[in-house]
Amino acid sequence: MLRLRRDLDMVFRQAKPVRGSFGKLSVRILFRERTSQTAAAIQYLFVAPKRNIRHANERNKIKRWLREAVRTSELEKQIQETLRANDLEALVMIRVYEPPSATMNWTVISEEIPLVFEAIAKVAPKQQ
Repeated sequence: MLRLRRDLDMVFRQAKPVRGSFGKLSVRILFRERTSQTAAAIQYLFVAPKRNIRHANERNKIKRWLREAVRTSELEKQIQETLRANDLEALVMIRVYEPPSATMNWTVISEEIPLVFEAIAKVAPKQQ
């Protein structure tokens, strides 16, 4: 998870949008040289804006779903290994604008996260 203010600012200023066929999620990514050998190669920022999702419990539910979908993704682990081999790290921001409903639920997120990682794999630097 991204926690440092400078990292957050860097993601919002410099991260490039990731284009893909995922409709409910907005994804931005920034690749940079690895700053710490102990930190994960991919650091995440999950955003559920208060403007769009009014209730805190709904924002928290969306973020829990995102964390779990990322945690169980096999492609994410492969991308982590590739980035470590290239001594890079990725700062990834995943934003959701819709509250939990029939059209935004665990099933939708669990189907879209693999698509997000496929799109990230396309733009990720290849192993040298």
